[in-house]
Amino acid sequence: MQFENSSCYIFVSFINANFEDEIFVRWVECHNCFSKITVLIFYYISI
Repeated sequence: MQFENSSCYIFVSFINANFEDEIFVRWVECHNCFSKITVLIFYYISI
């Protein structure tokens, strides 16, 4: 479980570099990896 969380954090970091959204990154970090992917797609489409 810890490994998955680490992977999520790295992915979020990459997104943060592009969107520069600390709040979004923090929210994603709190959420699950699976949920994060769904949110990320939604966020990307929103733009």
